[in-house]
Amino acid sequence: MEFIKNIDSNLEQGTWIYIFGDEVRAEEEAVTDPKITAYGTGKSFLLDCIANALSHRRIPGLYVTEEALYLDIKSTYSRGSEESETEALDRYYNVPVLLIDDLFTAPYKDWAEGKLYSILDERQKKGKITIMTSNYATGRIRNRLPVNGAKIASRIVGQAILIEMIGPDRREEEAKKRKM
Repeated sequence: MEFIKNIDSNLEQGTWIYIFGDEVRAEEEAVTDPKITAYGTGKSFLLDCIANALSHRRIPGLYVTEEALYLDIKSTYSRGSEESETEALDRYYNVPVLLIDDLFTAPYKDWAEGKLYSILDERQKKGKITIMTSNYATGRIRNRLPVNGAKIASRIVGQAILIEMIGPDRREEEAKKRKM
């Protein structure tokens, strides 16, 4: 709520938000409370709420899953594509607010790591807001992405408000209610 209240300042500063629920940390916590998990805790829901609040304030943004982002870029490689790779990347580089859901879930090759690094690096240089959800704590990103993971994690740590979300799986709770 504070982020949205101070949106003008955050736009000026290019503030990032990294919403994560790390499965390794959740497993450690589950020793004392078996309901603790990194999944189904509301990360994507929170991202949706932020997107809606920005939309109500008429702040231009782009909401995309990581997989859709890569598919969008790859679609420019087709002969019949009306858009070049540069044009697609420019869209991600320049939109005032980029919201990426489920970061680090796509199958990675050097190509994908390079594109993600390029997008985040350009957004940081241009002072653009980037809001991301993930199931990886920043310390584990380098293990997930061996080529650019350390650089990506450094940018996130240096630029983002970190919001950890572990707890009971709300999807499981809803499924139990439906079965009753």
